Amino acid sequence: MDKGIYYRFTGLELKQFATFEDGYTEDGREIAISCKFTFAYNFADNVVCCTNSIIISKEDSVLVKADLDAYFAINPESAANLSEANAVVIPPGLQAQFASLTYGTMRGVVFTKTLGTPFSKIILPPNDVLEVIKSPLRIEAPMQRNS
Repeated sequence: MDKGIYYRFTGLELKQFATFEDGYTEDGREIAISCKFTFAYNFADNVVCCTNSIIISKEDSVLVKADLDAYFAINPESAANLSEANAVVIPPGLQAQFASLTYGTMRGVVFTKTLGTPFSKIILPPNDVLEVIKSPLRIEAPMQRNS
């Protein structure tokens, strides 16, 4: 964890959750899981949004598709530590914290939402986000409009 960066978890929004059961059979073919993280920053409120998007598929058929937004309010002093000229820079360790918390929540969402369906045996595996997040993320502040 990056020293001196304090935040609190402030909310979740399940933007999309869809299952596609038509024609699904448990036939031993391998299930593939695609996982993506995106980040956004609200400069007015010092809030990071981490979006986790997953697609669970079998060959060319999508079985489950989900997008989950998790919101993290950054303490004002910590936000100042992340600020650079007209931007915020989120270090890899902090990105990994947000991604890990969001993905862990997504694992619970998939478990809960697929209970009683043919997909209830699908378990999202643990994800070591530190293996994929290696670089700081720079998010530019929106341009100010002169009225």
